[in-house]
Amino acid sequence: RRRCSPQSRTAEKEGYLPRGERPDGCRTIWMGWFEERPAEESIHDFFRDTGRVVTIAPAQKPGARGWYIHVTFESSAVVDEAVKRAGDFLGKERMRIDFAFLDKL
Repeated sequence: RRRCSPQSRTAEKEGYLPRGERPDGCRTIWMGWFEERPAEESIHDFFRDTGRVVTIAPAQKPGARGWYIHVTFESSAVVDEAVKRAGDFLGKERMRIDFAFLDKL
């Protein structure tokens, strides 16, 4: 099994990571892009070891390249763990993850 340095792991995830720091109190992330509407069960499975998912809200923006979702977690600490999954595969698609800046729920 090949070992990766922390720098190479970060480089692999470049373009999939959040664009900035987590806003205080943020409990919701944005995930995209999906070719098809993702099943809620697959999202729960993806974050199974991260923490409790409270809500999953799929959406499709007209003219956009597919589906995205907002996932709300029980706490900001869980969000910190969830964003570490950026760049990981969910099925055949590599996940882009960002903070949902307007929620602060």
